Amino acid sequence: MPGRFADPSATRRVDLGEGDYALVRDELSGPEIDRFVGSRDDEAAGVLANYIVEWNLTGKDGEVVPIDGESVFLLKAPTLAPIVDAISAVIGESAAVPNAPGARSPGTSRASASRTRTTRARR
Repeated sequence: MPGRFADPSATRRVDLGEGDYALVRDELSGPEIDRFVGSRDDEAAGVLANYIVEWNLTGKDGEVVPIDGESVFLLKAPTLAPIVDAISAVIGESAAVPNAPGARSPGTSRASASRTRTTRARR
């Protein structure tokens, strides 16, 4: 059923400034979210590396640095923060539960999420 499964090929671009970028997963499954949220401090960089698909960050030799726990661990805070923020946003969006049929839509007072017309009992 469409919309029920995370798409592992969906990505989100994170601008890191000065022409640098990272692509992170744009959809995560329940177990992937649990793995990220439940990771211990000593394994967080390795877990985070699993959700970074690509980047153009280069080392001193001018070559693109491989994405792994060690390289993520060595990122400076101004580079790491937007990546973590993007993955946190993906987690929030991936964990959101859709409205039940006929439930009120968020941010509205009377509207229903359902397109089905409802009738009220006459008194």
